[in-house]
Amino acid sequence: MMWRRRKNRVTLASFLCCAFVILFLFANLLILHGSFRNLYDSTLSRRAIARRIDSATDETDTVQLPAYVLSPEVRKRHVTGTGKRVVNGGFDDVVVSLTTTDLRRILSQTSECERMQNMSSVTFIARGWNKAVYRTTLDGSDVAVKMVDLGSELMGRCLQEQGLGQKRCYDRASMYLFKELLFLRALRHPHVVKVLGSCVTSSAYDGRPDTLVKVATELGETIDLIRLLQMSWEDRLRVCYGLTKLITYLAHAPHGSVALNDFRKQQFVLVSGELKLTDADDIGFDEPHCKVSDDCVLEYSSPNVTLRSVCRRGHCVGLNEKKNTYNAARHFMQLLLPHGAPATLRPLVDNLIDDFNGVTMTTKELLKSVNNIVELYRSGAYVKRASRQPPVYRELRGSDLPGQWDYHCRYTVASSGCTVSVFDRREAEDMCDAEPDCRAFVLSSDRTWTGRIIAYLKNNVSEPTANARTHLYIKPNI
Repeated sequence: MMWRRRKNRVTLASFLCCAFVILFLFANLLILHGSFRNLYDSTLSRRAIARRIDSATDETDTVQLPAYVLSPEVRKRHVTGTGKRVVNGGFDDVVVSLTTTDLRRILSQTSECERMQNMSSVTFIARGWNKAVYRTTLDGSDVAVKMVDLGSELMGRCLQEQGLGQKRCYDRASMYLFKELLFLRALRHPHVVKVLGSCVTSSAYDGRPDTLVKVATELGETIDLIRLLQMSWEDRLRVCYGLTKLITYLAHAPHGSVALNDFRKQQFVLVSGELKLTDADDIGFDEPHCKVSDDCVLEYSSPNVTLRSVCRRGHCVGLNEKKNTYNAARHFMQLLLPHGAPATLRPLVDNLIDDFNGVTMTTKELLKSVNNIVELYRSGAYVKRASRQPPVYRELRGSDLPGQWDYHCRYTVASSGCTVSVFDRREAEDMCDAEPDCRAFVLSSDRTWTGRIIAYLKNNVSEPTANARTHLYIKPNI
């Protein structure tokens, strides 16, 4: 009896186990069937969509641009019947919808394809979402050339996910480059790179090199946080000063406020030490639209910051300015200015950073604060000196120690040696006194962007070399 019960239990367990396995396999077959069905349906759907898109004309790809980026002649031709009146930061302007064909026709009139064919020594620099940047020589000068990257993410998505042809995808990618070209020409400012040439043909890209879109601009040095932090405080002040001047200009641009929607370090370059905007294909050319002031809110989830402005005549007045200010603070100002600031300027720097982070001032007010810091640094007014008489350094005018007794120090503004900027000889003496390894210093006739003197600290002294542009100062008892 016991044996039969045990046998029945085993049989029941086996049956249940087999039933579970069968149900599991059946369920997986249903899921697999559904997946194949969905995949098949989605493939048919993508093909159908691709056929519909491919059958459409280029006229379906349009971009909205403010009329002020166009020449007066082009503006008259395209505004009639295509634009709408908007209030833009207190300025009335016209927004125009243009197709790729329109843009090609417009830009080909000022194109310089023949000249651009003379580019030589092309070297790859960087690539982004839709374009690549190259270093090349044009008319004997080094320039940056931007072109649509055929292997970019945008081209890949267009070709693979949307199933469009290379010509159509190239036209779509070109639209961003067309937009950037127009904005860079319209935003004339010392902290926006200059356009030095362009090549846009009236005919669409057909695979031939002479139908490629090219835009030549000033050549700049790409930047990242490590590169910026390795700069001297004076050079970082220059970067922040330039950025503040730029966002002030954008807030009060001739045709209304402009927003940098893609505000990252990668959008800027350094040209001879000056920060300049180089990527302008994602620009907001008017204030956001609104019905009530509650529509004028920007929330940043990561730092838990909310920016607000007032809705006036259908636009969020001042929201672009606040957006640019806050992005300048978190990407540049708070990272670059506090570190290494002179002790006597630190309270002013801290207050400035608070005003940037809290967006408590207008860009004009912020620029005034930065101006104040720059002037205090330039004039040497920040230097607090003790009443004691400094040590008497021996002066050898017209003398130098080129390439000798150089050593690395924490103040250096160069990659090698101890190169510093000073307001005067006395500050150089103070710095040498504070450096245990310093035995002498050389004052040059070179100046920094603030007009300060370039000095070279030395850790020993030997027979100097004659140089009319430098003076050698040797520490007492050396």
